[in-house]
Amino acid sequence: MSLRGVANDCGIALGTSYHYFASKTDLAHAVMEMDWNQDIKFINDVDPGKILPEKLITQLFLAARKFLKQYDVLILTHRSYRTSWMSLTAVMKTWSEISISLKQIMHMYGLNEKDAFIDILAECIFCHCFC
Repeated sequence: MSLRGVANDCGIALGTSYHYFASKTDLAHAVMEMDWNQDIKFINDVDPGKILPEKLITQLFLAARKFLKQYDVLILTHRSYRTSWMSLTAVMKTWSEISISLKQIMHMYGLNEKDAFIDILAECIFCHCFC
């Protein structure tokens, strides 16, 4: 599938698609980012007084697991050096998004843990989802 094919399937001009996305990889990343933001939307809607942080972190874990299972082929595909770099970029961005969400939860509850702890927890969640 090419960006031209996507544009044809969507009934838009190829130039229009290139205006928003330089490549099909950029389009795929935008779709993944949109899905991730939808999957973690619940974090912004939470009243910290009505749910324990452990429950919220569990919900984040389940959202991350669902997301990573849905996109595992795109994230882990390595067909060429260029694709491998793009896949590595997607992996690192996903890992970073999990870390950001954990930090947001910790902040909501006034938990001032060190960033290293949160990054390690994000790594564990990420790795567990692919095991």
